[in-house]
Amino acid sequence: MSAQPRGQERDEEAFGEEQVPTSRRERTLELAVTVLLSTAVLVSAWCAYEASRFSGKQGDANAEASALRIESAKADSRAGQLELADAAAFSQYIGAVGAKNQALAQFYRERFRDEFRPAFEAWLALKPLSNPNAPATPFTLSAYKVAAQERADALAANAEERTLEGRRAGEAGDRYILAVVLLAAGLFLLGVQTRMGEFWLRTALVSAAGVLVFGATIWILTLPKLLSY
Repeated sequence: MSAQPRGQERDEEAFGEEQVPTSRRERTLELAVTVLLSTAVLVSAWCAYEASRFSGKQGDANAEASALRIESAKADSRAGQLELADAAAFSQYIGAVGAKNQALAQFYRERFRDEFRPAFEAWLALKPLSNPNAPATPFTLSAYKVAAQERADALAANAEERTLEGRRAGEAGDRYILAVVLLAAGLFLLGVQTRMGEFWLRTALVSAAGVLVFGATIWILTLPKLLSY
C-alpha cells in the first residue's frame, strides 16, 4: 500500500482539522472568537433565565385572571338576584299604590333593601305621579347602585389587567427566546469557521457571528427585565 504524498496530507489537514494560529492576524482572530464565544454563552444563559422567569410570570398572571373572572361571575350573579328582588318589591309597591292601599304600600316600602332606598327616595322627590318628565322607575337614576355589581365590574377589570400583564410577560419571554436563537446562530458560525482553510473566509464568518452576538446583546439590553414587572 503506497504512502500518500506529504503535500496531499497537508492539504487534507488544512480542510479536516482545526487551524492552529501561527501568525499575528490569526491570533487576533482567535482572540475575537474567544470573546464572542464567551459573550454568546453568558448572554444565552441570561436569556434562558429571563425567558423561564417570564414564562412563570405569564402563568401566574393567567391563573390569577381566571380566578378573578370566576369571582366576578359570582358577584354578577348575586347582583342580578338583588336587582330582581328590588324590581319585584318596587312592582308590588306600585301595585299597592295603584290599588290605593296605603297600608300595604307602606308595608312594601319599609322592606326595601338599604341599597335601593336612596334611589327610591330620589325618585319620589321628582314627584313621578304628577311630573310627566320623571323617570318611570328609580332604576334608571344614578342613585341606584348595587355593591355586588360594582364589585363584579371591579373584579372583571382587574382580571383584564392581569390578562394583559400575562400577555406582556409572554411577549417578553418570546423576545428572549428569539435572542437565544440569534446567539445560537452566532455560535454555529464560530464553530464552522474553525473548519475553513481560507483566512478570509474565517474572517467573514467571525464577522457575521460578531454582528449576531453583539447585535443580539445590544437588543437584549433594551428588553424588559423581570424586576421591572
